[in-house]
Amino acid sequence: MALVGAGRRPARCVMVLGTSSGAGKSWLCTALCRWYARQGLRVAPFRAQNTSNNARVVAGGEIGSAQYFQALAAGVEPTVQMNPLLLKPEADTRSQVVLLGRVNAELTALPWRTRCAQVWPMLAQTLDALRREHDVIVIEGRDRRPRSTCSPATW
Repeated sequence: MALVGAGRRPARCVMVLGTSSGAGKSWLCTALCRWYARQGLRVAPFRAQNTSNNARVVAGGEIGSAQYFQALAAGVEPTVQMNPLLLKPEADTRSQVVLLGRVNAELTALPWRTRCAQVWPMLAQTLDALRREHDVIVIEGRDRRPRSTCSPATW
């Protein structure tokens, strides 16, 4: 695998999907981060959107605990780019929005579908930036029907 940097290709991505909470996605991503790191590759975890009240403080703000521990398993410093959108449930129908590590009151006040169009470009840019700095990105996500996550298909 080619090293990253100027003039080199961006990182390859490995995506782990599951259809429910507790399916083992975070555990498998943590194991993959460690395995790739032990192969001598510079690896980073990525979860575009995470819904959790379990968070860790890193430089620049906070991220989901799973991505924090995945970064440690990868041997890299956890950053807010590894979990750019954290939704912290406050009630059954309301979540606090943490964007790039910081609470965003404006996004918190918006309906979810309205937020989606505003955050999608930033999520893509964040992943692209990680890909420029690493050899492998281990992406954790959730695939369920009907679609309710932030993606162009839901606009």
